[in-house]
Amino acid sequence: MSTIHARSAIRRTTFNDSILFFAEDHGSTSSLPGPPVIGESSQLATGASKPKFASVGLNAEDTLIITLKQQGYKDAYISQELVKRGFRKLDHKTIATRTTRIIGTMAKYMDGQLADGLKEWNAHEDELLASAMNKAQNEISDEIEKLYATFFEGVAKNMRKEDAQVNFSAQACKNRWTALIDGTALIPTELDDDPERRRKENEARKEMGERQKLQKEEELKQAEKFDRLARLAEANAKLESASKQQKTANTRAKHLIEKAARAEQRTAKLLAKIKRAEENKLKKTQRAEQLKKKDPNATVAINTSNPLPVRPITQGVDEDTEDPRLVLDHEQLKKLCEDRSLSGEAKTKRELIIRLQTAGLAMSIEELKAKCRTQGLNTSGNKGVLRLQLAEVEASSFS
Repeated sequence: MSTIHARSAIRRTTFNDSILFFAEDHGSTSSLPGPPVIGESSQLATGASKPKFASVGLNAEDTLIITLKQQGYKDAYISQELVKRGFRKLDHKTIATRTTRIIGTMAKYMDGQLADGLKEWNAHEDELLASAMNKAQNEISDEIEKLYATFFEGVAKNMRKEDAQVNFSAQACKNRWTALIDGTALIPTELDDDPERRRKENEARKEMGERQKLQKEEELKQAEKFDRLARLAEANAKLESASKQQKTANTRAKHLIEKAARAEQRTAKLLAKIKRAEENKLKKTQRAEQLKKKDPNATVAINTSNPLPVRPITQGVDEDTEDPRLVLDHEQLKKLCEDRSLSGEAKTKRELIIRLQTAGLAMSIEELKAKCRTQGLNTSGNKGVLRLQLAEVEASSFS
């Protein structure tokens, strides 16, 4: 029963001075704040109006406890608040017991009011009564259902005690008893009008069940076998695919190694050619200096021969063919590199020649042919022929 309605009834009634009741000012249901909010102080407001005491069997301490409890405060908080308000300290574990006693006192008082005709039920309270009855009925029904389930577990247990060969579950016992009560239970074979026929039907049913069971087991075995074979085939396919991929990777790696080895050999031969050309040039320079010492008016031509004419080349080109750009000096080779967007920084001519040849090797046959066309050269040769023609053009451009 709501304490608000009880207090409203009390305000309309005269009581004996032998009992006390806590009444609040009209329009205020409590002099205390609501439940504490996280982040805010949980202490009660100090400026609230003080309670007035009238008759009902609750003292101020009981009134504070029940008010805080109705507002949703925890027992530990209520225990602390009692001390702050000057009441004796109560263990928070006893607050629940104390609350039960207070509610009992209030209910006993209300019973007296009803018996004396000082209190009557209103429409709202009748609605609460009906709602509470429904909830209580549902709770009892749930408990009865639980007990009913436990009941048939006890039935099955007692049947096993009476006959160890009888081992039915609680659900089976419940279903059989329900069928017996409803009159839908199957008559036992020994009580049938034709027991022999029933026995044959039962045997046939058992045989059918056994065959179905064996068939199902066989189907499961076949399914497991098929699944196992499918997994094995999938694993073999993956292994074969991995083997092919590995073989392809090995072949590709072998080709790359061979290609790198050939490139290294070509580079070594080219370096040897450049070295021989530099040695020959040095010898010619030294020879010219010696001749000048003997005859100051003598002149020796060094790299002064006319450049090779631009002509189509279709044969005689191999790895030993000398690069026409060897006749150029360091600055000329540097300019060729820069014209082709290559770095011109190098300490020797050898580095620049290698840089130009590497760039030529990187060009495709289509790129080489296109460049030869712009120079008016024959495009019918292979890559080596096309690169040699372009190198001759570059060498002759400085003549």
